[in-house]
Amino acid sequence: MSAIENPRLKRRILACGKESLYLEYYLGRSEKPKTDLNGNQLYYTSGKMKGRPVYAVRHSRRQENLHLYLVIHPRTPEDRERNRETLALARRICFERGQELLEDREGYRLRPARRTVGFIEFFQSCVDGYTMKDKRNMVLALNKFKAFLELRHPEFCRRRSGGESCYSLAPCMLSREMVREFADYLAATGRNSGPSGTFRRFKHVVARMVSEGHISRNPCAEVRMAGARKVLTKEVLTAGEIRRLAATHYRGENPEIRRAFLFCVYTGMRFCDVKELRRSDIDAQKRTLSFEQSKTKGRSVCSRVEMPLREEILHLALPEDKRGWSPAEGDSVFRLPSHTMCLKALRRWTARAGISKHITWHCARHTFATQLIANGADVVTTASLLGHSGLEYVRIYAHALEDNKRRAVDSLPALEI
Repeated sequence: MSAIENPRLKRRILACGKESLYLEYYLGRSEKPKTDLNGNQLYYTSGKMKGRPVYAVRHSRRQENLHLYLVIHPRTPEDRERNRETLALARRICFERGQELLEDREGYRLRPARRTVGFIEFFQSCVDGYTMKDKRNMVLALNKFKAFLELRHPEFCRRRSGGESCYSLAPCMLSREMVREFADYLAATGRNSGPSGTFRRFKHVVARMVSEGHISRNPCAEVRMAGARKVLTKEVLTAGEIRRLAATHYRGENPEIRRAFLFCVYTGMRFCDVKELRRSDIDAQKRTLSFEQSKTKGRSVCSRVEMPLREEILHLALPEDKRGWSPAEGDSVFRLPSHTMCLKALRRWTARAGISKHITWHCARHTFATQLIANGADVVTTASLLGHSGLEYVRIYAHALEDNKRRAVDSLPALEI
């Protein structure tokens, strides 16, 4: 195998009906002489190799999973376009890995090295090219790191004549000590799960910089946030509070917001998904819901969620007078205003219902999960309904129920014996 073919881009078919892309590296071969029972060298007795010694040859290979997936039988233009983009990205990664391997072994590359890019400049390019719904969290991570540099490492910052900040941090200057210091800074200035989420996005950018060859070693390796424990930090609604909320009306309420939030409580949908929900995603005859999660679309084999719907929940999305009507493809189920307006309306609604908890739209998703587990659902079923690819985050809801039990028991009156 020549250097330009090493590594090779390969595919494997998964049980879910998709193809996983991976790289296979050829690391060389080893030879060991073959001997008989007396320890004497064996020789070929016939053919072109007659008279030559016999060797046992062992080839060494290594695989790297790219975490990129293709739809085997794409049926829509979107699936075909996504396949083309994913395959193009995989080929670029394969070529770059081949260049790195060639440079390590032979000391040269087939193309000139890329120009030096600043870390903040690279971070900004990642933010600009980010297409997921949680882009504001990427922006927050970038701004947090800029604030950290200005406070802890002003030697990498300077002010231009117009008052704009300029940063001169080269990727090679990003040390493990600086990364650990940034993690401590986030833990000290943030609360709940915010610091760990910000640090996770920061590490994603650094890992991408490593994969593209801007730095050779990942400074985030083995750096963990102090006290970053995976616990449920958002409030959840109890069954009684859900009933109270459903029975509460007030002047000027938006019925679309009301229906959408209760629908999220009973389906676990995120705000970005329920806002984009289409009538074609709901089968009224079979009472089923099927949609693609915006957050994990194209990045997870479990991005599509399918679940049955109860009759009253189906009525929230498709009232009886609209079920027999076939609207144009892509017609929205809920006509919602901006996230800010929906959040303000939700806070007025919960206040009228006498609920003092800090309830946001994402609390509906947490409420859905905790109610499932509280009523006997196992973590595997809960993970499937939430669209999670693993069980790690679902177990948080089980731990939250245990904490609630402890607090309930501790709240009983003290007994003097």
